[in-house]
Amino acid sequence: MPFSALVKRAWENGLTEPDPRDDLSGQDVARKLLILARQSGSQLEIDDVDVQSLVPRNLARGQLAPKFFGSLRRLDRKMAERLSRAQSSGAVLRYVGILKGGRARAGIREFPHDHPIAATKGSDNIIAFTTKRYSRTPSLFRVRGRAQMSRRWEFSPISSNCSITCRTRIRNYFFTP
Repeated sequence: MPFSALVKRAWENGLTEPDPRDDLSGQDVARKLLILARQSGSQLEIDDVDVQSLVPRNLARGQLAPKFFGSLRRLDRKMAERLSRAQSSGAVLRYVGILKGGRARAGIREFPHDHPIAATKGSDNIIAFTTKRYSRTPSLFRVRGRAQMSRRWEFSPISSNCSITCRTRIRNYFFTP
């Protein structure tokens, strides 16, 4: 099923925010990365997070219009190619946020099937802490469902020497067969 159709189906079934651009823009992931960065002592600001938005620029503002889903069709081929490449190497695609070395990024990445991020489903939210000591098997913090993510996150103290991968809000149904 094409990416644009998956997004529309997810929206129709109530699996996205009322405006799916909120999920597709990556800003939710960026805000959560910022919280984690500040817990580790970083002075990052939201504009310091490099965010890969899946929302075409001309559709990013204003009220959600029916043309939005049709306009997403321009991403169908690119997303299908990306998914095919990932699957051919035994990987899955996930939209994640990464905090490493004082830099924060949010975007689509490939993960091998045995990686904890690859195992997330639906509205799972997961944070994987990778450190020198736990480089092969990250420490995980997992929350099922969107409602629980609104609770206050507390990770004190988080080491500034820690690499954090956060998979949240942009749902896996966009990238699973």
